[in-house]
Amino acid sequence: MTSNSKTEPGQKIMVYTGPGASNSWVWLADFLEKFRFYQTRFCPEFKDIVALSKGEVLIIPGGDTFRIAEYFGEEGLSTIAERIRCGAGYIGICAGAYLPLKSSIPPLSSFNLIDARIANISSNIPENIADAERYSVPYGCSYVYHPVRGPLRLNGERELVAPLYGGPILSSNNGVRRRLSIEGIVQGAELLVPEELCERTIKDGAACIEGGQGKGKVLVIAPHLEHPDYPMANEYFRDLLHEFETEESDSFESMVGNARLKDLKSVLADLRVVATALDSFSCKIGVKYWEGEKLLFFIEAIRKRLAKCIANEDRKPIGISDEIISNLQYALSNLKEIRREYIDKEQMDKTVSGLSNGASLFLNAYFSMLRNDVK
Repeated sequence: MTSNSKTEPGQKIMVYTGPGASNSWVWLADFLEKFRFYQTRFCPEFKDIVALSKGEVLIIPGGDTFRIAEYFGEEGLSTIAERIRCGAGYIGICAGAYLPLKSSIPPLSSFNLIDARIANISSNIPENIADAERYSVPYGCSYVYHPVRGPLRLNGERELVAPLYGGPILSSNNGVRRRLSIEGIVQGAELLVPEELCERTIKDGAACIEGGQGKGKVLVIAPHLEHPDYPMANEYFRDLLHEFETEESDSFESMVGNARLKDLKSVLADLRVVATALDSFSCKIGVKYWEGEKLLFFIEAIRKRLAKCIANEDRKPIGISDEIISNLQYALSNLKEIRREYIDKEQMDKTVSGLSNGASLFLNAYFSMLRNDVK
């Protein structure tokens, strides 16, 4: 099925966008719209994710694995695991790929969905040659280290290129289906550790694996197949999503609201100005660094679709709620309090939360509009 097909794929998809999720979930929004996966909800709330039902596919994107795990806690992860065993699907990308791997560390130990481990892990921090602050993360008594950032050559079911930005080098055991392996580094990728260590770490490593969990299926994907600059990887990811079984069920409910698009446009303009001013500054929240550039992901996710909504307002109204605008105004008020000479973590966290929640709500309304348009 191609991106210009006339019918909408039947898969019902939930994308986690809450605490710990990075700006990379915006790539998923672009990908899902491109391939007409309109039966999608962007969910920042715990209650929505743990209500995952049979036939739905949960996608956990890149971000901070530990923060995501702590947000759900042992009980939440156990509930999600049971939902998957009853027939839901799970796709973990980058940070979301670490989440279901074998682990003895709580609360991750409550998930353990697939018999695979991390190859890029050591009891001692290895020598680095770049990105000293970001190339390793504590993991229990060990350290996960990132040998390379950027595009990798992958082979297996397909030969393609996709970028790795902190995802795991996977070591799969018997009973786990390896779908993509790492073949090598593409020119332009940045080595974070010495070349010999990098090559040793990625050698024979898996990039995409699949495992069963009761009636459900789990896909663990280390690189960002959804990245908009890699169309062949996008097509492969589309085909992976088509493999998940669908259930005959009602569409997600239509979004309603009577907020004005002009008000939304106005607050977005203010957000762009303030976020752009922080472009060269960063703040670490958990294990993730946030800069103005990453904040702009959320703003642009709305802005680039808003012009289309305004142009088609009479023919295809979109249900913009006051909650969307209030979340963005909350982000704006916190962003204005951040000082260039010292970026407060709490203020940045509130800013990210407001932007991500506002973008999630807007995209839910936007995808609802797209669903209605194809009926």
